Amino acid sequence: MREDYELLFSHLKAPEPREGLLDVVIERIEKEKAAAALRRRLWFSISAAAASLAVFIPVSKAFDEWAQNSGFSEFASLPFSDSEIIMAYWKDFVFAVLESMPAASIALFVASVFIFTQSVRLINKDLRVLYEFSPR
Repeated sequence: MREDYELLFSHLKAPEPREGLLDVVIERIEKEKAAAALRRRLWFSISAAAASLAVFIPVSKAFDEWAQNSGFSEFASLPFSDSEIIMAYWKDFVFAVLESMPAASIALFVASVFIFTQSVRLINKDLRVLYEFSPR
């Protein structure tokens, strides 16, 4: 019996792949590679956003503490209470504010806000692109 099957199948023609199948397969592989890279970047962006959000709370508390200790908050509230005095002595006021400003805490605060906003922007962008890659 086995020889009959071999004889039967020896007369059949091997099926041919359709035209352009290789191009379709290569294109799909490239899309999957790009989607994998996007997923890695998405996880990095989510991690950066979480880290900057975790840093934001202590940095904002430290900024408030440094502003209270340096007298910066008193200078910052002065324009609302004594604006005439500030207008008369504005040069001295500007120098006093700059001297009492907690520059390091402001830099950390701005950096954490900047990293968080940029991470959220990248997350939004990557999710949109990744959604377009996903098969429907």
